[in-house]
Amino acid sequence: MKPYFETEGGILYRGNALEVLKDMESESIDCVICSPPYWALRDYGIEPVIWDGDEDCEHEWGTKIKQKGHQHFRDFTWETGGQPKEKESVEVQEIDKGNFCTKCGAWQGSLGLESTFQLYIQHLIQIFDEIKRVLKKTGTCWVNIGDSYSGTHVEYSEIHPRWQHGEVLTKEMGRLCKELPLKCLCQIPERFSIAMTDRGWIKRNTIIWFKSYLISRKYSNLFVINNIF
Repeated sequence: MKPYFETEGGILYRGNALEVLKDMESESIDCVICSPPYWALRDYGIEPVIWDGDEDCEHEWGTKIKQKGHQHFRDFTWETGGQPKEKESVEVQEIDKGNFCTKCGAWQGSLGLESTFQLYIQHLIQIFDEIKRVLKKTGTCWVNIGDSYSGTHVEYSEIHPRWQHGEVLTKEMGRLCKELPLKCLCQIPERFSIAMTDRGWIKRNTIIWFKSYLISRKYSNLFVINNIF
C-alpha cells in the first residue's frame, strides 16, 4: 500500500476505505474517526465500485436505477450583532443509484447511494468489520452519521430476480424502502448502532452534534472493542 502523502506528522492513504483497510495490519490502530456518506442524500460524483455478489462472475450489469433528488446549497450572511442568516437554494438532480449484476446480484455503485437503507447498512458493516480488525483491543471508534427521510421510491423492475425473491436479502427488494411511509425518518443512526452491537462492538455513548445556527442535529457514536472505561 503506497502512501498518498507522507510527513513526519503522519501518513495519508487515498483510496476505497474497504480496500485500504484490508492492507493494514491487525490491531495496529489506536483510534478511528470517520464520517461515512449519509444514505440517499447526495451524489459525490466518485467512481462506483462493486459490492457483494460473486468475485469470479463475469458481470452483466442491468439498467441503472435513477431517482430524482434535491441538492441543497447553503450560504450565510451576517446580520448586525453577529448572528448568521442562512440563505438556501435547492436544485433538483437525478441521482445514480447504481445497478445490479443480472447474473450474481452484485451491486455497482457508490456508498450512500444504495437503493435501500438495508443495503447501505450491509455495506457499512463490511467496512466496520475491517475497522474492528485493525483496531487495537484498547482502541476507540468515533462515527459521525446523520439521518434522512424516506422520499421518492424507486421502481425495481430492472433488478435481478434473485434480489426480488429473497435469495439475497428478504422478500421482494422493491418492498424494502416501501416499508417506511413517505416522509418517515429512516432512523439510520439507530439501525447502524444495533448492527454494530450485534457484531460484537460495545457502544459507549451517543453524542449529539447540535449546530444552532443551522438548526440541525447530527449524531456521533462512540464504539469500543473492549469495555476499557
